[in-house]
Amino acid sequence: MSPLDPSQPSPPVAPAPHSPPGTPGRLPAPAPVQPAAPPRSRTALIVVAVVVAVIACCAISTVAAIMGLRVATDAISEEGLEELIAEATAPVPAEQPAEEGPYPPLLTKRVDAVPPTPDQQLWALATCAILTEYNRGSHSLLGGRIPTPEVEQAQRELLADWWGVGDREDLLDTLAWIEEGGHRMPFDHSAAYLAGLSEAELADLTRRAETDPKLANEIEMVRTYAPRFGERSIVAWDFNRYVALCGWGYAAGYVTEQEAWELIMPAARVLQQTFDSWEELGENHIVGRRYWSFEETQRSGPQMQAAYEHLRTDPASPWNRVPWDLDLGPNEQ
Repeated sequence: MSPLDPSQPSPPVAPAPHSPPGTPGRLPAPAPVQPAAPPRSRTALIVVAVVVAVIACCAISTVAAIMGLRVATDAISEEGLEELIAEATAPVPAEQPAEEGPYPPLLTKRVDAVPPTPDQQLWALATCAILTEYNRGSHSLLGGRIPTPEVEQAQRELLADWWGVGDREDLLDTLAWIEEGGHRMPFDHSAAYLAGLSEAELADLTRRAETDPKLANEIEMVRTYAPRFGERSIVAWDFNRYVALCGWGYAAGYVTEQEAWELIMPAARVLQQTFDSWEELGENHIVGRRYWSFEETQRSGPQMQAAYEHLRTDPASPWNRVPWDLDLGPNEQ
């Protein structure tokens, strides 16, 4: 076992008793040379010899103690160096545990607001239009489908398979997770991490990513888009899904229609305040999805991109029928 193994406690270093005063690590000054003692002073000579021997032993103990401390210090230093190297060459951190409380941007929820108008509802549903388009749902219906027992059962199965949502509590917990950071939190953490690397550290990380497609994808997405998006992060990716989840939760029977709209409208207002157009919102969603999963991007990325392009160019799409700057209220009673 390596003497520097940090998993093993360092042996205790016993202090040298009776250490001579002075700078640690220095030997004591040699005793002055005594003249040879006559035969009648043999006892005194023996006493002097014993004293010199004791002083020498103390000096040796002091040196041993100092060397022991040096070994322990070297072990700590090397361990710290290894930690620094590991930190400098570690992969982009995975999702961080959610911090307590909401994570920007914050939702402003109002319980005194009247239900949204039909136009405001259409605007809010258009935020998750890429998902609705991909799932071949209706852009004018909450949840994308007319609620029926069959739709409710199918939606429950989809929520369980894709989100791990099996009941109302799970749904509300998942919405809270998005509000408290979702995927924008690890995206922001990764951006800060990469920005703090030196050129050499970044080059080393890039070399490692050559054999790790997931890591390479994450590095590419964060380095390409974090500087461009800035504080907007991947807000659309998080809150477009938040709106969709509220609709799917309604279709699954986990929340009422009124509850769904009370949850949706604050998220819709945040999205409108964060972005300047439907096209900008949609691009942010696509980038967030690519950051989220390399595998899903490979599997269905082209279809998601096609849904985005269709919404952007089709005159009949909600993005071209609902004005971006529609007044979203809140409507007062």
